[in-house]
Amino acid sequence: PTDLVASTKTAHPPEQRLLALVSRSTFHHHLPSSPTVMPSAMVLLSAVAVLLSTAVAAAATKHNVVFILTDDQDSQMRSLDYMPKLKRHLLDQGTYYRKHYCTVALCCPSRVSLWTGKAAHNHNVTDVMPPYGGYPKFLAEGLNNNWLPVWLLEAGYNNYYVGKLINYHTPDNYNRPFPAGFTQHDFLLDPWAYEYWNPGFQRNEEPPRLYPGQYSTDLVLNKSLEFLDEAMQQNAPFFLTLAPIAPHVNVNITVSPEGIPLALNNSVPRPAARHADLFPGLKVPRTPNFNPRDPSGVSWVAKLPRLNEPEIAKNDDLFRQRILSLQSVDDMVETVVQRLEELAILDNTYIFYSTDNGYHISQHRLQPGKKCPFEEDMNIPLIVRGPGVAKKAVVDLPTSHVDLAPTFMNILGIPLKDHLDGAPIPIIPRPGAAVPNDRSREHVQVEGWGTEDTNEWANYGTPTGYNNTFKTLRLIGPSYNLLYSVWCTNEHELYDLNTDAGQLRNLLKPGVQNARLLGHPVAKVASRLDGLLYVLKSCSAETCRKPWEALLPGARVESLQDALQARYDGFFETSLPGISFSSCQRAYFRAVSKPKINQSSEAYSSRAPLAMEPLTLDEIEALAKDKLPKHVYDFYASGSDSQNALARNRTAFSKLFIRPRVLRDVSDVNTSVSILGFQTSLPIGIAPSAMQKLAGGDGEVDVAKAAADMSLNLTLSSQSTTSLEDVIRVRNDLQKSSGAPPFWMQIYLHNDMEKSVPLIKRAEAAGYQALVLTVDTPVLGNRLSERKTAVVLPSGVTLPNIKQPAPTGKPQPSINRQLMNVRSAAEAKALREAHGSSMHSSSLTWERTIKSLREVTQMKVILKGIMTGEDAALAVQHGADAIIVSNHGGRQLDDVCSTIEALPDVVSTVRGAIPVIMDGGIRTGSDVFKALALGADFVLVGRPALWGLAYNGRDGVETVMNILERELSRTMALAGVTNVNEICRDMLGVESRDGFGISKL
Repeated sequence: PTDLVASTKTAHPPEQRLLALVSRSTFHHHLPSSPTVMPSAMVLLSAVAVLLSTAVAAAATKHNVVFILTDDQDSQMRSLDYMPKLKRHLLDQGTYYRKHYCTVALCCPSRVSLWTGKAAHNHNVTDVMPPYGGYPKFLAEGLNNNWLPVWLLEAGYNNYYVGKLINYHTPDNYNRPFPAGFTQHDFLLDPWAYEYWNPGFQRNEEPPRLYPGQYSTDLVLNKSLEFLDEAMQQNAPFFLTLAPIAPHVNVNITVSPEGIPLALNNSVPRPAARHADLFPGLKVPRTPNFNPRDPSGVSWVAKLPRLNEPEIAKNDDLFRQRILSLQSVDDMVETVVQRLEELAILDNTYIFYSTDNGYHISQHRLQPGKKCPFEEDMNIPLIVRGPGVAKKAVVDLPTSHVDLAPTFMNILGIPLKDHLDGAPIPIIPRPGAAVPNDRSREHVQVEGWGTEDTNEWANYGTPTGYNNTFKTLRLIGPSYNLLYSVWCTNEHELYDLNTDAGQLRNLLKPGVQNARLLGHPVAKVASRLDGLLYVLKSCSAETCRKPWEALLPGARVESLQDALQARYDGFFETSLPGISFSSCQRAYFRAVSKPKINQSSEAYSSRAPLAMEPLTLDEIEALAKDKLPKHVYDFYASGSDSQNALARNRTAFSKLFIRPRVLRDVSDVNTSVSILGFQTSLPIGIAPSAMQKLAGGDGEVDVAKAAADMSLNLTLSSQSTTSLEDVIRVRNDLQKSSGAPPFWMQIYLHNDMEKSVPLIKRAEAAGYQALVLTVDTPVLGNRLSERKTAVVLPSGVTLPNIKQPAPTGKPQPSINRQLMNVRSAAEAKALREAHGSSMHSSSLTWERTIKSLREVTQMKVILKGIMTGEDAALAVQHGADAIIVSNHGGRQLDDVCSTIEALPDVVSTVRGAIPVIMDGGIRTGSDVFKALALGADFVLVGRPALWGLAYNGRDGVETVMNILERELSRTMALAGVTNVNEICRDMLGVESRDGFGISKL
């Protein structure tokens, strides 16, 4: 090897000083005697390594991690589609987190967030070079001893790293000090980090070395395989990072013989020779936001001219070269997986694949680059393969790079640090499995600071030079997919990505503020987003993870949907300061980033009085939530497992659109219907709900009084806290005429049918007109809230309709709920042997059940819990008088569709043979209208009646039903119908398959 010594005697700005850093350093050139060693050759060489059997056994005791981290790889331009080996080994064998985001769309800040678990405003590394970024800033912020590599070593993991670590990591500072936390490393160093065919590496404590004529990505792979062999000889689990530079642009530095920097040239990425001829004619995808006819965005972006044909051709070539450069990464993925398999540790190793930030090419008229608050720059790949990870799965939960450090710690059994701004990403065990429910996990914050150098080729200059500073919020929930940005110019952007994936229609643009979003005025939604950003802009730790809780302590607001309740309008629209910038700064300065959230003076008080009676069912639920003990509210409100079915019952209604008819006489709207021969004032009844005295007042008596007052159908739960006789007596006292509304009795059949007969006889003797048999509870669902806090009846409250065990002196949950909480099969067996005859039957069949009921009662028989056309057909065949499409309010099987989605199949099967009733998720009159339009003859509401009861007793229940009556009547009039029987399927539409417009059902 030959030594190269260079020096410079003149001062230069940071960009030029970086080029001159060859001074004071000696580089050893590796002059290969043969072409670059190919990955396959290295595999063959490594395969003959002798591995100690004890090391293999030790490696299996804990999980290992291999992390492949690329540079500037896009998701939106579908770069993964051109990586077939990655698809075969990672996508087909793992889980793709499709809504993963960087924290800053720039290499260095994003990587620091990844390794520290901190938002950029907390680690304060906001640029790629000093004074605001790079390795010197990383050291100055005290992060070298407080990041994941250090925590890995402390936990007993060997940590290896090959490739790019951080920007401005140079021959002048690589050892002042060395990056802490690595067992061995081989870092790419600036100014050679981005030279595909002339990279410079620094291994362990050796001096930096250049590799002229060798391909960077292949070197990263080969060096990593060496470390992998080294790791297998150690008695410890390992964490190995491979960080190639692809598909970043090539950065070439020209230096004079004296070491004076002459030029810094950006050019297209350089592929490996074996890939240079692939994909001829490949072009940037022509999405709607590709060089759009009309300008988009705000600030300087809105002023960009359209790209011309030569510029587009140049950009297409860049796109192709990026894809070509990723082919060597594709090879890397396959080689690493094969090597892990050869070493017999593949099944014990997690493989993560991601990048530092995304990239744009011609979208929004932008020249190639990053740093912008657009999906192209922020949304990035994250793929996970490993033990217990679902194969061929896609997850749309919003996650970001601040979540990766806690995720690694979580899967490796390392205790989490309290100061982390992120949280572990849920790992699902199989495709379609429920993602652990956390309604607060709906947001990602992306930040940006600096000047207008947001691209690789062009210079978008402005008089100030400080116009690319912004705060951006991504909010993704069951029914919304929003992006909200506030720029330092105090321009605001709001995009609904469900309808505008390309971010072309700014809903806050002057002249469109009267638009509606999520059923509310856009300004109202924006006020909530502004409030959320008010917390996130300077959040830390818990406030970053749960900003709604910090903003509204005690109000139990966990999501945007909660915050949109009308009771919070005054707080968001008048009390809370809006987000604005006093100036455009080049970096983050903590001292001027005010105000911060002050819970004592600015936070919302959940006890603030309402100016008027609640106008929606959501408002009533919020009031009930405030009044109820948490364990009681959770008992009523929660579903099973991850509560997906519970949420879907609500959100599925938003997929249906009403197609109104006009110029019709709607001066006299009639909402009354007949169900099973009984007249009722609304096509809405009150569903059975257990233990209503827990909600307060007289429980079932108050609900019955409200139903009787309004001539409404009511179904009483067999697990009521009031006797069935007392409940129907209320109706009979208030409704002396023959027009009394129908009251029905819900039951569960026991394993011993004879134990159920007395209750059936009592109900019939009391005057209940129908028996509602719940058929979806052969066992209770996995109701986690009940398992954590068992619901027991307070002193003096009983379940008078069912026989209970003799008192033991201590309140006990029901036998079925005790069974839900058993810790072993033996305990479950003992419980069944002791109380089996009193438990819900798990042996009901079509052949016996309805026939047995007909033998003991003349009441109508209604089956509750039908979710398929097949079971609906059997219900008709075996003589049921009606069926209720129900998933038990999302409390049984979690991975089922919503009831409104199940309804069409059931209706088309029954074809009018018996009435079809539906419950689940109804919260508005338009929800009722949609269910009736899909063919339901009647609907039931359960939880809303409970919220009304908790809010204001009997009057509260009447308020709930009055709201639904008014909303249904208004919806019917606006849709052009005056009678319930006029509501039909033709009045509904769904989003068309091409993504724009409505298709009639």
